[in-house]
Amino acid sequence: WNVILARAIVNEESAAAFYRQAADRVSDPVTRDALEGLMRDEIEHKRLIEEFRSGAHALPEGSTSGGSLVESFGTPDFTADLSPPDAFLLAAKKEKSSVEFYENWARLYPGGPERDLLLSLAEVERRHKLKVEEMFTNAAFPEVW
Repeated sequence: WNVILARAIVNEESAAAFYRQAADRVSDPVTRDALEGLMRDEIEHKRLIEEFRSGAHALPEGSTSGGSLVESFGTPDFTADLSPPDAFLLAAKKEKSSVEFYENWARLYPGGPERDLLLSLAEVERRHKLKVEEMFTNAAFPEVW
């Protein structure tokens, strides 16, 4: 069990590093700020997992739907000059991977607090994915009046 939580912490650190790198690769200041905000969210996720592991904090509950727009798009290259839509699409793909990581581990547990934790972590990542997908949609399909 501690191995799974340690891996979850590494996943959050990796996601934070990804957002830091992505922020460094975009020239648009609004997109950079959004990616830096996502980086801070991942750092917060790591802190929540560490607090859960120590018994000091419970994870949030609730659920969202699984499907979304970004499953229809390919994965852009992680280039030195990311466009805002590509940066958010890559971010959404990264969040989807995190959701799948936790859901796959949860399948190994028949029930109990370990499975509940893994499903809660998947839900936290799913909410993050939805947030990033909205950013992608706003960047890729701006309304023209």
